[in-house]
Amino acid sequence: MSLTLAGLLLFSLIAAVLGIPIDEGSQYLVKGLPGISNIPESLIPTMHAGQLDLSSENNTGLFFWRFSKEETAPTDSLVIWLNGGPGCSSMDGAMMEIGPFRPDSKDSSKLAYNNGTWLDSADLLFIDQPIGTGFAYTEVNFDTELTEASQHIVEFLKEYLRLFPGDATRKVWIAGESYAGQYIPYFADAILKEVKKDGGFKMNIQGLLIGNGWIEPDIQSLSYVPFAMQHNLIDSTNPLMARLLSQHERCQNAINDPQNDEFEKTQCDKVLDVFTRATRVAKNQQDRGTCYNVYDYRKQDSYPACGSNWPEILPSTQNYLNLEQVHKSLNLKHEKEWTECNNRVSSLFSPKKSAKAFDLLPNLLTEVPVMLFNGDKDIICNYMGTEMMIEKLDIGGGQMGFSNESETWDWTYSGNSVGSVRNEMNLTYVRVYNSSHMVPYDLPEVSLGLLDIMYQVVAGNSYHEGVIVTPVHGVDIENTAVESSATSHTLLEVGIVIFAIADIYFIYIYFAGQRPPKSSLIKSTGSKKTKKKRVHWSDGSEESTRSSEDFADKPDENRSMLSSILTRLGYGERRYEDLDGDIEMGDIEEMVSDEDVK
Repeated sequence: MSLTLAGLLLFSLIAAVLGIPIDEGSQYLVKGLPGISNIPESLIPTMHAGQLDLSSENNTGLFFWRFSKEETAPTDSLVIWLNGGPGCSSMDGAMMEIGPFRPDSKDSSKLAYNNGTWLDSADLLFIDQPIGTGFAYTEVNFDTELTEASQHIVEFLKEYLRLFPGDATRKVWIAGESYAGQYIPYFADAILKEVKKDGGFKMNIQGLLIGNGWIEPDIQSLSYVPFAMQHNLIDSTNPLMARLLSQHERCQNAINDPQNDEFEKTQCDKVLDVFTRATRVAKNQQDRGTCYNVYDYRKQDSYPACGSNWPEILPSTQNYLNLEQVHKSLNLKHEKEWTECNNRVSSLFSPKKSAKAFDLLPNLLTEVPVMLFNGDKDIICNYMGTEMMIEKLDIGGGQMGFSNESETWDWTYSGNSVGSVRNEMNLTYVRVYNSSHMVPYDLPEVSLGLLDIMYQVVAGNSYHEGVIVTPVHGVDIENTAVESSATSHTLLEVGIVIFAIADIYFIYIYFAGQRPPKSSLIKSTGSKKTKKKRVHWSDGSEESTRSSEDFADKPDENRSMLSSILTRLGYGERRYEDLDGDIEMGDIEEMVSDEDVK
């Protein structure tokens, strides 16, 4: 028997006698993370990261990065964060949104502290998924369906909770944005079913938070033209206005067509293509010009990127996450170059058998609170589309959307109005003012209030005088206090274990005559080519349960918002097909080359 095995057995025996669980998660401890030397030690959390194999697949696994601040700000809440795409890494959330660090604007090898990190209210867990996204890895086993991705998340969590069993009793909030509007309902549904199974793992889901979510494409796609016109992004004087309205009509017809079972209608995808072409600003025919950033219409981008070069700190984030020492610190055993969004994951993830997440929400709302929040400057997953969707959502007992009795509260932060909040039954909707597709990127401190609001909703607290004020301090203090007696009780046990381990270590060195081997790191030989996002998706489905029934009966009602705007522009009650003939989509350039929305 080797001394290493003997040492492990002796350690296990000592731990068993003392009743101390073996901390298997410690092998994923993040040590020596580059660039944090200028951050005060009191602000640096305990971190764990690594790639976990999925037992059902060969050479396939997901990546996680966990941040814990229990020592200085104890909490019993855990936020699991997911970015979208499909195929875009949740390191966006970790490094550009709610995580504790952001790349330094002047030196991407260094980190700056994010004063609006959600770590101030909960521990954080970021997961790169589906398979192949970010630091998640595979050779051939890519997901194509939401059901497959859900099964792999459940499989991942089984292993994760084995390594970090304390998280099984935490209050878990699943949050994310964009295409995570599909992921989050699916994953929550799969987790809740697993929890109810005999032999299933434990997880205490408290609520879901979906930001600028892509939840029901058939409804949300119809918001593009009304939103653009309402916000004066385009008007009747534009030479391509008639083309845009005609493409909107084609989108509506595709939705009404009972034979069209596409998960996301191709004709609806093209509406944004026409919009960006119509609003392109160029000096001459040779100049590609600029266009609206479809994630934040306050900003311009080069055509046809139209948002793919955003956020501004993306290049710094990519540079940092591809430092060799960062890969080593994050315990990557399968070396991989990090890109924000993965071409292959995006192209292969094309649901054909999965229902839309919208269809899962009514049942989920009977079990857990759900928050939908939207930055009001986003075009691609705009607030108008979310509000149109809520009107058709069964929020409980067959009630579609909020009732007339539900209140709308003003949300203030540090004395400033930052949004509006509406809540009824288990659904909360927040419109966040002056923010983009990535609310925590623009307004980190304000976005932390979203958790405060959810904490208060779950606690059953009511608001008075129509105003919600954040930050809320002292949330759930009685449940988060550390038991000092429990801490002192373990000190002796920990001391004994440390002493035993030290003995084992020195015996090992004495007889083996060597130190444990250092970790090796294989340098990346992958392409340095920058991947980009697309601003639309092209998925298909054979089982869309909301294809024509929801719109066919009274299609004119779905045009009422657009009709009112057309009337103000002088088009009156003219039909869309009267405005323009066929659109030659061949001359509509693709907005970006590769990726879906984050």
